[in-house]
Amino acid sequence: MLIWAFFAPVAAMAFEKNKNAFWVTAFFALIFISVFLDSFFIEHITPLSQGWISAFFLLNSVVGF
Repeated sequence: MLIWAFFAPVAAMAFEKNKNAFWVTAFFALIFISVFLDSFFIEHITPLSQGWISAFFLLNSVVGF
């Protein structure tokens, strides 16, 4: 997912020269925020059942085609 998310700022840099600093900064800021929120959510959220995990894996695999 991180690799696909990286393409948005790269596309912004390629097609809109005046907004590229904003998108690159926003991208890295969201990664930084996600690192800290991940540790919080790991401790406070109940894990998904194996059925939900399999369903989301299937959706991620199939919907892209």
